[in-house]
Amino acid sequence: MPIIRVEKVCHTYSPGTPLEVAALKDITLEVQRGEILALAGSTGSGKSTLAMMLNGLLVPTKGCVLVNGQDTRLKKNRRDLWRQVGLVFQYPEYQFFEENVFKEVAFGPSNMGLPSAEIEERVNRSLEWVGLDPETIRQRSPWTLSGGQKRRVALASVLAIGPNVLVLDEPTAGIDPAGKRQILDLIKNLQKKRDLTVVLITHNMDDIARTADRLMVLDRGTVFALGTPGKIFEDHRGLRAIGLDIPYAAEAKSRLNSAGIPVQTESLNIAEVEKEIIKYLRLKKQ
Repeated sequence: MPIIRVEKVCHTYSPGTPLEVAALKDITLEVQRGEILALAGSTGSGKSTLAMMLNGLLVPTKGCVLVNGQDTRLKKNRRDLWRQVGLVFQYPEYQFFEENVFKEVAFGPSNMGLPSAEIEERVNRSLEWVGLDPETIRQRSPWTLSGGQKRRVALASVLAIGPNVLVLDEPTAGIDPAGKRQILDLIKNLQKKRDLTVVLITHNMDDIARTADRLMVLDRGTVFALGTPGKIFEDHRGLRAIGLDIPYAAEAKSRLNSAGIPVQTESLNIAEVEKEIIKYLRLKKQ
């Protein structure tokens, strides 16, 4: 049974007014337990609207979203949904409002009415999970942290609540390449070791190639493609027509194949593409 079911969902902003916008049109999706699903699309594609529906922050105009069988439209389910599905926004400083890291991460567990000893344990554990030392960072102001540290604290504040699903909105935006790799590796590590389901919202195709098991591409509120990243990235022309690039590795494979250099790996890891080139050159020398 999928952990999330999106069934024929439509969503319209400002219905019945001159500002009416149909953000989502007849979206159907199943998110499988334990997978990393990427949602991609250009600005205005509807990916952020869909993301906010996954824990009930928005409800569909038509259709329904079920999380572990719970309908997000029912108010009685909302509190439980917010605990099950944690949402980390693109700019974590928008989420920060406490004076230090400990209080920031402890906010969710405190609102759950947990005893102080358990709150302390959850804060320390969550900070450790994201690669931060609780003792050295707990008293620091969140606003004094680096971009990568802010992402980690924002993630820890959601993990402390104990969700089954993480929804991450552009988690590598504004971070240098080394920081991006660290955050993406952290996401993969959390998925595997903590048995989490991850929904990754991004327009960065290289992030998707590095991380995602499956990919849904949205275009103007409709499903453009749904499947494995490797298969979808073969449609270079279609993706570019809707304002998306393709990963560097996919571009390299395409150009090499066109030049008569066979690259047989399905991997989107550039290191695997390099191995195929070396293999070809060695065979050519023989």
